[in-house]
Amino acid sequence: AVPAVLRRYSKGTYELVSRAIQRERVYLSHLATSLHIRRLQLSTSRRFRRLRGRYHHLNYAISLVALAGALIALLAFAFRTPIPSISDIIQELMSHPEISRLPIYALKSSLRLGAGYAIALGWTLLAGLYVARSKKLSKVLIPIFDVAQSVPALALFPFMVQFIIDASGGQPWASEIASILLVITGMQWYLLFNIIGAIHAIPTDVVEAATAYGARGLAYSRHILLPAIFPGIVIGSIQAWGGGWNASIASEYITFGGRTYILEGLGSFLDLSSQIGDPTLVAISLISMTTVILILNRLIWRRLLKKTEKFRFEY
Repeated sequence: AVPAVLRRYSKGTYELVSRAIQRERVYLSHLATSLHIRRLQLSTSRRFRRLRGRYHHLNYAISLVALAGALIALLAFAFRTPIPSISDIIQELMSHPEISRLPIYALKSSLRLGAGYAIALGWTLLAGLYVARSKKLSKVLIPIFDVAQSVPALALFPFMVQFIIDASGGQPWASEIASILLVITGMQWYLLFNIIGAIHAIPTDVVEAATAYGARGLAYSRHILLPAIFPGIVIGSIQAWGGGWNASIASEYITFGGRTYILEGLGSFLDLSSQIGDPTLVAISLISMTTVILILNRLIWRRLLKKTEKFRFEY
């Protein structure tokens, strides 16, 4: 009936209305398909959350059992016996009174990593925002960043130590500054390239809509850029802290100009344990560092990763 009525109009009008009806049908079919997919995603995510809540405590139990097993295995290696008894483990731990300072060492190493992370995140966030939004800067700076990040952080550490210690006149705080600088060099590239990649991944539709609504400057950064790069910051931070732990091991035990600068921390404790040649202290220092990393993952990074789900674009 509809085509019969439309034939009374001109041929051009009929073709225009036909194309409009066809586009409407295509749109409705896409809409139905997307709603169906979204319904499947929601049902799957609800099932996943129920399963995750059901086995949440089981994951903690498995982690504790694995950590205890690693402790027993490492102490067994230290004793050169198959499996030590509980009394042997306690006696061996009591024979090393310096183990009681491990919580303080863990806190000091974490504070150095936190200071280096704050500085690295500050400058990489600003640099990433400017570089990613400027094509001219991207062409100039990104190749330089690529070359710089390929240079090992430890290769620059002797020059940093010499410069800082000479500039400070050998003050005790100079070794702290050198340690934090090495931590920064071990963290910064993970943050920078994740931030730049997250900015480039923002859909053009979002950028055009923000421009159409007049979002510029601080408003654009606050409502578009920062939420969009939040997942990249979290992922880059997890990688950066892994690199920071590697740097802290080398930066807390410094030998320069015939003098040795020892900073209290898990890295220096591990270095001294390996130099002494005591397998028990090496095992305990590794377990302590692993415990701190697991605690940070459970309390901070896992929670932040869950929050990143709210800021991901759906295509």
